[in-house]
Amino acid sequence: YMEHLIVALHSHAFLCVCLLLVVGLSELRELLVSGFLHSIFTGAERLLLVWMPVYLWLVLKRVYRQGWFFTSLKFCIVGLAYLVLLSFAALFNLAFNLVAM
Repeated sequence: YMEHLIVALHSHAFLCVCLLLVVGLSELRELLVSGFLHSIFTGAERLLLVWMPVYLWLVLKRVYRQGWFFTSLKFCIVGLAYLVLLSFAALFNLAFNLVAM
């Protein structure tokens, strides 16, 4: 179980750092109306948003040493489950904050 915990913590830390970079790049891009730096920040944001799921998929492939099909299937199933749980948490948080008002 320790291997699963390490992979989960590493994945979440990676996502947090990437999302922090995306938000930071977005804020910097908003300061620039147009120009060369604006397009570089936009490209860097898009690159990070594409790299996040690709990297997590490659981590699953490398750590669990399975074929491409089973890795892709597992990635989709775990991603869907994560999305559902995250959606329930967000809805619960929204409902709790609406009641608390």
